[in-house]
Amino acid sequence: MSAEFRNPIHYQRLNDAVMLSPPARRSVETVARIIKDLHADFVMQGVFRYYPCVDTCSRWLRWNAPKREKCIEKQYAYDLMARAVDVVQSETDAIIGGGTPIEFFWAEQWDSEIEFNKWLSREDVWKLALDPRKFGLPVTKEKFQAWFWKRFTGKTVSNPKKEMDFYLYDPTQSDVQNMLADILEAQLRCGVKAFWWDMLLLPVAALLYYGVPVEHTAIAEVYNACKQIAKGTQRKARHISWSYWQLEHSYRLFSRYGALPLDICVVMITTKEVKNKKMDDKRWNYIQGIVKKLYRDTPIFARIDYGKGRSPLYVFAEELSMAEANAFLEIAENFLRKRNVHLILPVHGGNPCDPQQIKRGRCPRLAFGKYNWYDSLAPEWRTYPVIKAIAYKRVCRKVCRTIYEQKCKVVPVRVCRTIRTIVPVRVRRTTIVPVQRRVCRTVRIPVRQRVCRIVRVPVRRVICRYHPRLRRRICWTRTVLVPRRVCRTEYRWVTRRVCRTERRWVTRRVYRTEHRWVTRRVCRTEKKRICRKVPKKVCKIVCR
Repeated sequence: MSAEFRNPIHYQRLNDAVMLSPPARRSVETVARIIKDLHADFVMQGVFRYYPCVDTCSRWLRWNAPKREKCIEKQYAYDLMARAVDVVQSETDAIIGGGTPIEFFWAEQWDSEIEFNKWLSREDVWKLALDPRKFGLPVTKEKFQAWFWKRFTGKTVSNPKKEMDFYLYDPTQSDVQNMLADILEAQLRCGVKAFWWDMLLLPVAALLYYGVPVEHTAIAEVYNACKQIAKGTQRKARHISWSYWQLEHSYRLFSRYGALPLDICVVMITTKEVKNKKMDDKRWNYIQGIVKKLYRDTPIFARIDYGKGRSPLYVFAEELSMAEANAFLEIAENFLRKRNVHLILPVHGGNPCDPQQIKRGRCPRLAFGKYNWYDSLAPEWRTYPVIKAIAYKRVCRKVCRTIYEQKCKVVPVRVCRTIRTIVPVRVRRTTIVPVQRRVCRTVRIPVRQRVCRIVRVPVRRVICRYHPRLRRRICWTRTVLVPRRVCRTEYRWVTRRVCRTERRWVTRRVYRTEHRWVTRRVCRTEKKRICRKVPKKVCKIVCR
């Protein structure tokens, strides 16, 4: 297992930035390229459920249009997350991890995120909250839940059922186990191969912190129910969980009831270590001693965690400068690598600030100026180049081998040889050649000519005269000969000089160039190549 995961990264929800406005917008294809560029073999919280989730955004349409719009905007539905997993796995071989913060057992949620039969009201979910009286403890359910809310959020409530946003769940109830099993199954259908129950042992820890002795049957029953949830998870996927070394250190919980079934245990890097940019050697020696005793060779991941207040991620993102944050990543990586602990590289996701910190102006840096999540590519942090360099050191190595290559040098050498070659020769010969000449003759040829003559032709004319007796004009017709010019074309023989070009054969002396074969001795300087094999070391970077 430890050899299988050498380069884990944290990228919370692969598709959470698909619908955001630029420059924060990031397509799933771009996320796949980032994961491929880092050669990541495991993506922590690639699929992540925080609030109640649905199989498809259209499920909200019937009774809650605002939630449907928010679902589309945040791409927060199992079918959309499954599509993102498919795109990433088509580009890389990385295992995508899922998860949910189990501490947020919401006061209103679905009865099943597989079947979606009923939307549970506060009254319904309150029945699933942890009741100490069920285990014979002398404290009411309301008082215990109010104490939990005060410890978790710092706020006091008088009516926990109506005022609390989420309750401390009771893992011994079959309905709770079925609801959690459906959340796991919904994410397995998205394509995740590992699952993270964040704060699975919170009910056990809450009872211990409240003062219930570790040997009490309430601790045994609640812890065994949590172990059943872990075993059910382990049968279907790799189970990722906190190491909970504090519970073993303070209460000897695992020595009494057995270790929690898990495949990867996670240890948090402390706020002090991040702030001082120095890892606590004694602390890690102690933690690794407990982990090895409980979980043997189970791989250990180190995480820069986030949450309420001044969390490690808050110090890393808000208090350290860009140069200090990059330096801390290298310090933590070098320290943990020597201990065979894998640092989860914070690429994207996780809320550095809580709402109160933002309200009080204690978060000067938000991703792209407006989003309360960490992003190594955002201009506010720009830790991605260092993360990429660390990832390359993990999975890439320099492979060298010796090859022999020929080294040659050119030496001038004079070479003579006898060759037969073609030489042009000028040859004179007498030959008969055709010559064109101009020949002229006098010939009689017919020529068309126009001949004109004057002839007298009869023409009928009307003659009129005045008759004095009759006292009127008298007209009559008479034929009169009138001279006319008559022309016609005639052929006549005319003497003309006619010339033409004729071809005649004459004797001429002709010179021409002929090619003949002759034997000659030719010498020239040639460049001769002399080669020898020389060993050479060739190296290349190979990434797994």
